[in-house]
Amino acid sequence: EPIREIMDMFGKEFVSYVANYGYDRVLRILGHNMRDFLNGLDNLHEYMRYTYPRMRPPSFYVEKETPNGLTLHYRSRRRGFVYYVIGQIREVGRRFYDTHVEIEVISQREEFDVTHVVFELTFANTVYPKQAVENEMAELDLSIDCHIFFELFPFHMVISSTLEIVSAGDSLTQLFPNIVGELMRDIFNLVRPIITLNWDQIVLHSNNVFEFSTIEPLRKQANENDLQINDAHARNDSELLLTMTTQRESQEDYLRLRGQMLYVQEWKAIIYLATPVLENLDVMFNTGLFINDLSMHDSSRDLVLAGTQQSAELKLALDQERQKSKALEDSMKKLDVEMKKTDLLLYQMIPKKIADRLRSGEKATNLCEVGNLLIF
Repeated sequence: EPIREIMDMFGKEFVSYVANYGYDRVLRILGHNMRDFLNGLDNLHEYMRYTYPRMRPPSFYVEKETPNGLTLHYRSRRRGFVYYVIGQIREVGRRFYDTHVEIEVISQREEFDVTHVVFELTFANTVYPKQAVENEMAELDLSIDCHIFFELFPFHMVISSTLEIVSAGDSLTQLFPNIVGELMRDIFNLVRPIITLNWDQIVLHSNNVFEFSTIEPLRKQANENDLQINDAHARNDSELLLTMTTQRESQEDYLRLRGQMLYVQEWKAIIYLATPVLENLDVMFNTGLFINDLSMHDSSRDLVLAGTQQSAELKLALDQERQKSKALEDSMKKLDVEMKKTDLLLYQMIPKKIADRLRSGEKATNLCEVGNLLIF
């Protein structure tokens, strides 16, 4: 159909368009090959959300990978972009990975406000399988005590097949003392990927980054260091209402976790290796976390402190720009006063009609008129 061809063409041209603005470097470093690129698409959209916070990114995940291609699931809240995506994937394969990709739409359906499309991608998937590498790694028996492992990830969660939290990191248990034994869906909302939160879906989407947000806002009490859920100790509806009206809720009051889901065969469980999403120290304070609650082996601490430093520098730069803008406004006001004085003086010297014509740029010679003088 013509509309499909047009959307396919738009998708190809969009890749060329963003490449001209430097985003080709981001696309190139997503992976060594086409397979790695498709597995990292969700991470790309997470990166883009920092630049475009109002963006409504789609969700991608890979399924049924073979040496001849793979099955790709695409979910989006925006409709009508199926063949636009097809054009983009084909152009990325051609431009960055020198790979010809054939794409077939297997199914397409609407799930509430989300469009769910299944693509069958056919291309030379030369990196699959990696059986030799897997066998080599299996020979390395490097055991580690689980307590040491858990200490390295203070925000981890071990989840059973019923999504019961059977273990949690020290930093999480400080925020939620009774988290062990609770169902994950009773404490957290799944933000990404856009799937149903159950065991099968988590295992299927192990290549995706998982982001969760607490259902209830976390707040630090005014005179205590402990945190509580706003309505955790509310004795009645009136007390809960008072709590809700006297405290302003915002996105900074919710703890957000982002990390990877890994299936551990020996435990018959999934471990969620997460880190908190903290833009600055204000968010950390609102959620009751401290720097030493973050792990030392990654860049979580550095990112929070660097974000605070950048925020202070941006605020200083903004204040300086405001001062310059105010000084410029004052200068413009003084200029208007002087211009009015100049106009008043000009109108006193020559007629206003002629003065206006001169101010509009008309040549003085055009204002001369030939007249005849009669003397009696």
